[in-house]
Amino acid sequence: MTQTTSNQALLNPKLKSVSCESRAGELAPARLFRYPRQVVVK
Repeated sequence: MTQTTSNQALLNPKLKSVSCESRAGELAPARLFRYPRQVVVK
């Protein structure tokens, strides 16, 4: 679940914004392992 959402967020910048605010807690751990740079930028 978290991985799929993470990938979709990266493909869709607008979706990423909503996802970040909607499920910041769920995506935080997944992105930390998959895309650490994304977290740093945020």
